[in-house]
Amino acid sequence: GDATAVGQLEALYTAGEQWDDLVYLLERKKDWAEAPDDKAAALVQMARVYRDQMDDVDNAIGAYERVLDEAPGHGEALDTLEELYETQDLWGMVIRTIDRKLSVGGEVQLRLDLMCKQGRIAADEMGNPDGAAKHYDAALAERPGHPAAIDPLIALYREDERWEKVVETLGRKLEALEDLQAQCVVHVQIATAWRERLFDEGKALEHLEAAVEADPLSQDALRPLATHYMTHQEWVKAHPLLENLVDILAEGEDLHARADAHKQLARCREALLDDDGALDQYSLAEA
Repeated sequence: GDATAVGQLEALYTAGEQWDDLVYLLERKKDWAEAPDDKAAALVQMARVYRDQMDDVDNAIGAYERVLDEAPGHGEALDTLEELYETQDLWGMVIRTIDRKLSVGGEVQLRLDLMCKQGRIAADEMGNPDGAAKHYDAALAERPGHPAAIDPLIALYREDERWEKVVETLGRKLEALEDLQAQCVVHVQIATAWRERLFDEGKALEHLEAAVEADPLSQDALRPLATHYMTHQEWVKAHPLLENLVDILAEGEDLHARADAHKQLARCREALLDDDGALDQYSLAEA
């Protein structure tokens, strides 16, 4: 096990492209080493020879796995195994290797990226939405509302038509948002799910009202809330919403939407016995 002699043989075998002999020598080098780090270093050399010189993916994987037996958090071994398993479409092993990375710790953003990658693999490559949800939930436990986790999780539940989970997860997203316009968008999404999928007008109304409170200029919130009030003949509540909607659309290029808003406002004013105001709005609708 003389280090100088081993080094000379390594150079000789490398120069002569005697890869089998080099692998045998590196196996002996690993056996002669006493410290785990030295054993791991010899196995890394062996794995590189298998991968880069012999194009032997299976034995490269085996050697890198042996590296982890000696040094469980070895960065090169974990990264390369993840890459090699991906090239072989061994998605379960990719997820397992990422789990081993996560067990080592690491910076929060990197951990989030890894968990989200696990979620994508489980959903897209393995057809396992429940497994994907588990990984996305793990990311959300570390950073609530993390967009790269919560948005695909919502999409998974939508695809499976699990509307209670859609509403619940949108609520989690809402709790993490500070921007009022972004809150408005999510309130509208929750309201739509309650109204169209879970058939609860009361819950839908709560979120539409919250959406308009968060962003009084949102057409997507104003329009359905005004429609709700008109359907229930709550003309006094509908009227200011429709006035706001007409003002917003006056600056836009959607002529059909503008005319429709004028007609709704006209009907509302009729119900409030404002005939002159209703005629004005009908005239504007036809303009």
